[in-house]
Amino acid sequence: MFRGTSTCLLVSVFLVLFAGTGIAQENAVHVERSTDKILLEGKPYYIHVVKKGQTLYSISKVYQVSQKEISKENPTVAFGLRPGQALKIPIYPEKPEPEMPRETEDFIFYEIESGQTVYFIAKKFDITVEVILDNNPDIIIDDIAVGTIIKIPKRKYQARKEKYKFSEQDYIFHVSSPDSTYLMVKDAEFEEDTSDIFCASLPDISNRTLKVALLLPFYLDENSERSYIDSSEVDDHGEKIMEIIKRDETWVYPRSTYFLDFMLGVKLALDSLQKEGISVELFCFDTEADTSVVREIVEMNDLAGMDLIIGPVYQYNLSIVAPYAMNLRIPLVSPLSSKGNLTETNPYLFQIVPTIDAEFEKLASYVSNYHEYNIVLIHSGDLREEDNIFTLKRNLFRYFAYRTFFDEVIFKEIVYNEEFTVNDSINSVEHSLSKQVENLIIIPSGQETFASEILASLFTFSEEYSITVLGYTTWMKFRNIELKYFYNLGVQVFTPFFINYDNNRVKNFLRKYKHNFNTEPDQFSYAWKGYDIAWYFISGLSRYGDHFLRCHKEYKPQLLEAGFEFKRVNSHGGYVNNYFRMLKFTPDYKILDINQ
Repeated sequence: MFRGTSTCLLVSVFLVLFAGTGIAQENAVHVERSTDKILLEGKPYYIHVVKKGQTLYSISKVYQVSQKEISKENPTVAFGLRPGQALKIPIYPEKPEPEMPRETEDFIFYEIESGQTVYFIAKKFDITVEVILDNNPDIIIDDIAVGTIIKIPKRKYQARKEKYKFSEQDYIFHVSSPDSTYLMVKDAEFEEDTSDIFCASLPDISNRTLKVALLLPFYLDENSERSYIDSSEVDDHGEKIMEIIKRDETWVYPRSTYFLDFMLGVKLALDSLQKEGISVELFCFDTEADTSVVREIVEMNDLAGMDLIIGPVYQYNLSIVAPYAMNLRIPLVSPLSSKGNLTETNPYLFQIVPTIDAEFEKLASYVSNYHEYNIVLIHSGDLREEDNIFTLKRNLFRYFAYRTFFDEVIFKEIVYNEEFTVNDSINSVEHSLSKQVENLIIIPSGQETFASEILASLFTFSEEYSITVLGYTTWMKFRNIELKYFYNLGVQVFTPFFINYDNNRVKNFLRKYKHNFNTEPDQFSYAWKGYDIAWYFISGLSRYGDHFLRCHKEYKPQLLEAGFEFKRVNSHGGYVNNYFRMLKFTPDYKILDINQ
């Protein structure tokens, strides 16, 4: 077992040796602009054949066409690129380099140089960061690309910086250790009624180094095995031939791949935080998947003095760390699991992935807004999903009661199972549809085969009936389904995670990732979650200190993939993320992120 800073060092060395060789995905392949051109409906295109390891981001850079434009012309890329896939790349006339705008009566214009931050520029021009952000709403405060041109208002137009009043008489300062200072509010009612003012008025306590523990199954022992014994061949006597085979230098132990991705994301977040002036000491622990390893970490008291613990990822290991962290009042983050009930009794535990109950709650609330529609619930009747279906129906009926009289709701349920013949299936679906009102179809199943079969049936009626389909979070990972079903049926999916590749923050992350690791993360990489979790919790603790548990609702930084809306499960329990965004597939082959 490896622990502490030595593990961080070992992991860092491993990442340096193998970055770009398959940790995040396959090797990044050099992209060359194709010379093959075609003319379709009067519009010129390049035909680019995808090679193994190429990404949408790298292709878009070579052709200087946005990922959004490529996706529009090739809707299937929404589900990932495949080697051999032919892409149509629009050909546009080359545009001249943008010129620096001329100074105006109100503004001067400044081009960002290497190493400069918003704080540096604010100090350089003797203005506030808020003024720069107000006049440049498209920039990302912590990560501005070199060459970006921003507007600097002349001094006569500077906004006056407002400050919250802070009086030490309102607080009792309690020092529990040399490294931590706690603020306790005298008036208990202040917490309930004016938490936003309280959080905004906290003094700056970001000048101390935060200690963060990262507990992940890196499997360093397995990754250090650079050879293996091959006994597949036999000699003339039928005896096995034992041959030592050296592994390819790019080989990574498969079970560690996702978690090394996560570590890469954390590393980039720490680099960005350091530029913000936030000092972090990271302690890494290789938990493998072994409860005895995690128990030893706890028993050795290696986590004492931490300001934040991220991981473990598996519930059986998290259940060992959770009581320890609670006793020491250390915020603990469950980064990947949506199962378990540890948040019921641990007020310091944050669960990143929403529960299935939270998803069904959100779904039911959304459906109740359309109670005048013909609402059809289709499921397989699988006993393994019985509890989930019951929970969903219970939530639907509850929300219908809030909106209208239940007698006025048109609600139908179809149990669609393997005993149905093809004709039975099609007939049962059609009989549930209405031509008089809109049809809202709910398919709460993560099984691709089942969902595909239902969508195929619905697609046959899409011209005759007005149909909208509500799907399941895991549908975004389907690989073999006909995409025309998604777009023509207007499929809508609630998901807590989504990457908008047109977002400047995402573009900057990809640029940094490739610069540091010589590869790019795909849309399913854990690097996105590693960055978002590290950035959110570490910057939040730096801002609010020990009051983060109280002030996290007021803290809404811009992230890459995730959205965080933590809800406390009960008065003595922890917090579960309840954030969902609605994604809608449209007939013009777009995926819209609808803000609910």
